[in-house]
Amino acid sequence: MKRYIIDRIEENMAVCEIDPNSFVNIELKNLPTGVRAGDVVVCNGDSCTIDKEQTEKTREEVIRLQNRLFRRG
Repeated sequence: MKRYIIDRIEENMAVCEIDPNSFVNIELKNLPTGVRAGDVVVCNGDSCTIDKEQTEKTREEVIRLQNRLFRRG
């Protein structure tokens, strides 16, 4: 089982983060319909699904970090 975070979509490819320093390109046809930047995708063999729970946790963490970074004080 492999886990990716969709960094961005470029034409028919998704640029997927494996870890903070490693990326891989995956054709959109091999990912779930409607996948978008920020989604956490789990692939097991030929099957990939969006991990909605982990996607939400990741998005919440990004918002918290942005709020801390841009907080005015």
